[in-house]
Amino acid sequence: MAEPPSEPFQGPPDEPSGRDRGASVERSGAPPEGVGGVRQTPEEISPPGSVVHKAGEIVIHPAPGSNDGKLPESEVENLASLFEGAGSENTRRAYRRIGRDYGLWCQENGFTPCPAHAQTILGYLSSLHRAGKAFSTIDQALAAISTAHRTRGFGFNTMGAPVTDGSGGLRIRQVPAVQRLLSELEKCLPPPQKKTPLVVGVLEQLLAKVRRTPRGRRDRAIILLGFMTACRRSELVKLDLEDVKPVVEAEWSGALITFRGRRKTNQKGDRPHTVAVPRFDSEELLGICACHALGDWLEKAKIEDGPLFRPIVRKQIIARRLTARQVARIVKKYALKAGFDPEPFAGHSLRSGFMTEGHERRVELERLMRQTGHKSRDVAAGYARPTGDGALLKNSPIIDMFLKKKTP
Repeated sequence: MAEPPSEPFQGPPDEPSGRDRGASVERSGAPPEGVGGVRQTPEEISPPGSVVHKAGEIVIHPAPGSNDGKLPESEVENLASLFEGAGSENTRRAYRRIGRDYGLWCQENGFTPCPAHAQTILGYLSSLHRAGKAFSTIDQALAAISTAHRTRGFGFNTMGAPVTDGSGGLRIRQVPAVQRLLSELEKCLPPPQKKTPLVVGVLEQLLAKVRRTPRGRRDRAIILLGFMTACRRSELVKLDLEDVKPVVEAEWSGALITFRGRRKTNQKGDRPHTVAVPRFDSEELLGICACHALGDWLEKAKIEDGPLFRPIVRKQIIARRLTARQVARIVKKYALKAGFDPEPFAGHSLRSGFMTEGHERRVELERLMRQTGHKSRDVAAGYARPTGDGALLKNSPIIDMFLKKKTP
């Protein structure tokens, strides 16, 4: 991230006219180079706001000279607070980081960050692309900028100019020039790599490498509870002992796990989400029983209240909470020990592994969604990813149509 300039920023010069018009591109809402790193010449300039594909690269041709605002250096930190409008704690943290980076970019180029002209926003997205950022990073930056505008009541007209009179207007994603840019970026940038799901067969190979040390007991409980509750890693590390309630039913026993506070599907944090984790007592399933693993960890750690999963430093259990990033490191650690490439594994592999295993065992999607907390069937179905040729064959609808005995 660029540092603020040491001297006060003076803003862009007055717009030229006549034969100097081509040079004004460098003073408009985009940097002097196109998204693909191609320097524009007057002959290459297409109609204002157009996005063209050239030799496998994207070039933005913005309308010149439509935004001449300035951002004082003292306002860079204040700007970041505009990006805290909604989302989980992780989203707000990411938006605040984006807000500061976007604010510094606007400061260095002499543009008003909010309300901004669409060409200013296109210029910032262009700089991210030239820096080699992934499409998901660029898309998140656009979401943050859109949130900042919407929370302050700003919209856009079809040409991308900000609507500041309170009459509404389009969202930034609805501006035609922005839609064209996103479409071109999706074509030329590789799609995000989804994490490999930890289905039971792979899960057992990882668990076989976990030792019976205090750290190993904790890691086993984290992996199994994360899988059986199908929660996000950030939700897993927020659990306290008070969120675990033993329960006995006539035929089953186990634990109720309650996730409290803000979640991705409950931004207000006013609806706790409770899931049941049955106990496995059979020898066949004992190795993947989350209740046994959790009880084993709690007994060893002597935790009586507070955070469920804690750091261990020099064999001492520290009375504070693990971070979500450490969950990912734990999964990668045992993936490597089990002989897998750790790169495609992460904390999210537990959640997607639960969904994939449930899909392969033909559990109804609605029942899986009650465990994961998904609200959208389309999103939930995207988590169920076949893990091999055998899984594709086993889930073929032809088996249901012709090879299964029909019940009367």
